[in-house]
Amino acid sequence: MKDYLKLLLVEDNADDAKLLSYQLRKRYDLEIKTVDTKEEYLNELQSSAPDIIISDYSLPKFTGMDALKIRLDLSRLTPFILVTGATNEDTAVECMKAGADDYIIKEHLERLLPAVESAIRKMENQKSKNEALEDLKESEDTLSNIFNNSMVAIAVLDAKGKFQEINQACISAYGYERPEIVGMHWSLIAAGEQNDLEELEKLRKLAIGGSPQNFEFRARRKNGEIFPQIINIVQGKYRGKDVVFAYAIDITDRKRAEKELEVSEKKYRLIFESANVGKTIISVNGELDVNNAFAAMLGYLPEEINGKNWKEFAFPEDMVFIEETLETLYNGKASDVRIVNRYLKKDGSYIWADVSYAVHSDEKNKPLFLISTVLDITSQRESEEKLKYQHEMLKLMGEVAKIGAWEFDPKTGAGTWSEETANIHEVDPSEATNMPRGVSFYEDESRIKIEEAIKTAISSAVGYDLELEMTTAKNNKKWVRTIGKPVVSGGKVVKVRGSFQDITEKKQTEMKLNKAIADTQRLLILAEKSRGALLSVIEDQKQTENELRAEKAKLAKIAETVPGAIAAYCIKEDGSAYFPYLSPTIGEIYGINYTTLMKDSSILWDLYHPDDLERVREEISEATRTHSPWRSEYRIIHPQKGEVWIEARFLPGKEANCRNVWFGIILDITQRKRIENEIKELNEELEHKVQERTAQLLATNKELEAFSYSVSHDLRAPLRHINGFVDLINDQFNEELPEKAKFYFNCIEESSEQMGLLIDALLTFSRTGRKELKLSVVSMNELVRVSIEKASRELKDRKVNWEISNLPDVSADTVLMGSVWDNLISNAVKFTRRNKITYIKINCVLDKKECIFSIKDNGIGFDMKFAGKLFGVFQRLHNQNDFEGVGIGLANVQRIVQKHGGRVWAVSEKGKGAEFFFTLPIEVRENYEPV
Repeated sequence: MKDYLKLLLVEDNADDAKLLSYQLRKRYDLEIKTVDTKEEYLNELQSSAPDIIISDYSLPKFTGMDALKIRLDLSRLTPFILVTGATNEDTAVECMKAGADDYIIKEHLERLLPAVESAIRKMENQKSKNEALEDLKESEDTLSNIFNNSMVAIAVLDAKGKFQEINQACISAYGYERPEIVGMHWSLIAAGEQNDLEELEKLRKLAIGGSPQNFEFRARRKNGEIFPQIINIVQGKYRGKDVVFAYAIDITDRKRAEKELEVSEKKYRLIFESANVGKTIISVNGELDVNNAFAAMLGYLPEEINGKNWKEFAFPEDMVFIEETLETLYNGKASDVRIVNRYLKKDGSYIWADVSYAVHSDEKNKPLFLISTVLDITSQRESEEKLKYQHEMLKLMGEVAKIGAWEFDPKTGAGTWSEETANIHEVDPSEATNMPRGVSFYEDESRIKIEEAIKTAISSAVGYDLELEMTTAKNNKKWVRTIGKPVVSGGKVVKVRGSFQDITEKKQTEMKLNKAIADTQRLLILAEKSRGALLSVIEDQKQTENELRAEKAKLAKIAETVPGAIAAYCIKEDGSAYFPYLSPTIGEIYGINYTTLMKDSSILWDLYHPDDLERVREEISEATRTHSPWRSEYRIIHPQKGEVWIEARFLPGKEANCRNVWFGIILDITQRKRIENEIKELNEELEHKVQERTAQLLATNKELEAFSYSVSHDLRAPLRHINGFVDLINDQFNEELPEKAKFYFNCIEESSEQMGLLIDALLTFSRTGRKELKLSVVSMNELVRVSIEKASRELKDRKVNWEISNLPDVSADTVLMGSVWDNLISNAVKFTRRNKITYIKINCVLDKKECIFSIKDNGIGFDMKFAGKLFGVFQRLHNQNDFEGVGIGLANVQRIVQKHGGRVWAVSEKGKGAEFFFTLPIEVRENYEPV
């Protein structure tokens, strides 16, 4: 009784399928499911469980290697045998390496049955072995993962001190690959001049004797680099022998951190003591540690303050406020705070101070101490008080005299007015205003006067002084005096501003006076005008001061939003230099207080990197001499960050009391420099890899071309033998042969003919790859015409509508480019023959660097998911019985176009035609033969 076998057969040739099943039925009772597409194959694997899979190596839409990969992904134990008509040993090796159980040549199908029996036995044995080894593998994998994935370097040393095994962390630590270190003595990785090797050998012997050892060790990497480690060695067993397990931890970072901490503490103390601003350290119990600058502010020596409580020096009225501020830092509600408070001086007076506090905590966020930076702002505070007083007095004068101010932009009409001006109009001072709105309060003659005055002020820069009647927002009638003055810049009026006064009472008084006192009235008006002029001067002065304050405020806001720091740098007549302006962000960039830098710009020279210092001095000297722009990139040694890259961009300008002045911006470009260096390194690495890959591809292509040419020639001899013997049998035994035998011989003749076509195509493809280009000026119009004539011989009664654009001449190989058009046009004619009417369009589009040629038809098209196989050798997307061909034409097209430096691709939709594209570069070639 035969065994039952469920077979999944991947095959598109019915005759081959019959021959395969014939061999297997000798031994098995078969259930066969035959598929020839990926979709059918996947569906069958997922819906059923075959006992074995047999697949043809090459199918039109699917390959045996694809089927093998899918089987490996879904069911690794199902036996898989590849069957092919090719006798290529390299292909057989490739299949077996990929996981196939066997590889059978179709000419030797007698090997199929033993191969199937062997594969099934192998599968059954493997299942048993898998079950037996599963538990062992799990435990070994666990131990192996622990060993290999450990972050600690682990090594196994035998009784003689030689390496028996190492993990990946060990390889990474010392730079040696496993074969380079296994079997070598441990001294290979020891820095001999920095270790007592004899003492270390004693420690190793103690460990192998059962006494664990822990010591510090100076190791040497393969590249010679020496670094510190902590080594722990313990006794153990490995493969039945006494060994030492060595565990090594790199302590380079710890050593570096310890050294950096020591240096940092020294630097910090130096900065603290030498800072030009007040610095204090306040312990958790309130004791002070101050620098010279802070002590000097209060009139003390540092030793008179150090160790005392901060409360002894706080202004009494500020005591509670300061305590609440410090409490927020100690409680963790804030990490830094900035306040203004007063300190008592030694002479009994006090100073105003701008104080910035920062809390320093341990790893558990427990506060250790506070650091404060103290700036004496006493003079600034006094100035602010004076300015506030002046502002209140001016406001009071405006209210008493009922005089306000206004301004508008002649281009946009946008404007502003003072609080008193808004009150005169009886509107909310917070409401926005503009020029048209201001004019809208006037009527009749007053409206005409103000509009004419404004027009003249804008066009001719002529001011005005008018007394007009207006109607307020609350519908009250008032008389007002408005004085307008144009502000000219660059020959244009950029602002119109002036004063605005309520003169209603004066006007009412004027109306009641008798005409008899007209002269007196005129004198009063003149006096009033003089008074108004004086007030206008005062108002203009006030407006100028306000504008200066506003400009400073705007500059400060701009500085906050601009990346980097804004600066003005002035060199005075005596050669000394200072910064008239610096944005506060300079402190973060340079690591110093910007107020200190404003007072003394020379401290910057101490920060420049030694390698850049002289260059920067020369650049600044040259810019000073020529009064020209200065732009430079240089390094500084930042007090906290170390080496930092800076970019400075300055333009020359003019400033009072300055021989030379520059205005510009200072940027921290450290991150940009780091990225630039990384990109440079990546580009160099990529260029090296591209060169290596190109060389490999060239060598591989030459080998493939030589192989294809040799195989094609070698196949001709046996093919001639087959054809000759078949002809002899037909001639001598034709009448004696049964019909089935005649059918078989006809199949042999057809297959032989197809084989001949494939060999010819392969030879053509091989010659194309080896042929050198003979460039000349080629008429693409003429090549297309000749190719259409060739294709038209096969058209018979078919109707073809040709649409051909005027094509440009190109620099190309005439013969090879003619082959391109022959293949593309013949394909278009072939795949449109089912249409009643055929449309074929040939076109060219010129780009900046290339000519893009295209040929479009209305044929059967193809599925774009198979477009990747379109230009492969012997790749066909349609059945041989429907459309003749060997599947090498488009491969030749691609190879020829690529030899010319172009590209090939196609787009299509199944049933709606296809369009093929290829490009040729537009370039002037000096050496070519004119046609």
